[in-house]
Amino acid sequence: MKNQQGITLVSLLVGLAISMLCLMALLALFRTVIHTSIDARKSSVLDTQLQNSLTTVQVLVQNAGFGYPASTSTAPNIVEVASIADVTANKAILWRWDPDVDSTTGSICQGITYTENALILLKKTCSYNLPLTTGSTWERDSTLASFPTGTTITFELEDQTCAPYGSAIIKGTKVLNMTTNYSTGTPIKFPVCLSNILSTS
Repeated sequence: MKNQQGITLVSLLVGLAISMLCLMALLALFRTVIHTSIDARKSSVLDTQLQNSLTTVQVLVQNAGFGYPASTSTAPNIVEVASIADVTANKAILWRWDPDVDSTTGSICQGITYTENALILLKKTCSYNLPLTTGSTWERDSTLASFPTGTTITFELEDQTCAPYGSAIIKGTKVLNMTTNYSTGTPIKFPVCLSNILSTS
């Protein structure tokens, strides 16, 4: 009877062990790829949400000073950055505008602050010329956007030269600078030219 040759139990076990190691490596690679893809998607969503939110703030805050005569548009209480103690310790951008240019009784006071990981639209009943931080109490109107923990958005008001809507350069205007960070940690500065308000300096 001729000698028969085949796969021994030892070689079979070695082959299975090598296969298992290869499968484990593939599963680890697949898991890494999935996590990377999810993180990239989350970062993309956050960056898009930041851009959309800052654009919304830009549209709202450009109402500042609308309806006020040129003689009063230089008043410092048309727009300011200040803390609102009854809402948040963080600074808020506050402004007033008048939808009825023929009257001084219809002033609307609004503001936006970043607190508790959210952009909050503020409102209050206001008069035509009282400082924005005095008088009636500021209230939360609505939440514009919510963000993950660790996100920060700050507001700073400056006198700068700007070109609203890409048109002619306007000197001596108020510019709102909003600062935040992309998901990668890269800082971004989002300037908004407040073309209805002339600088007092």
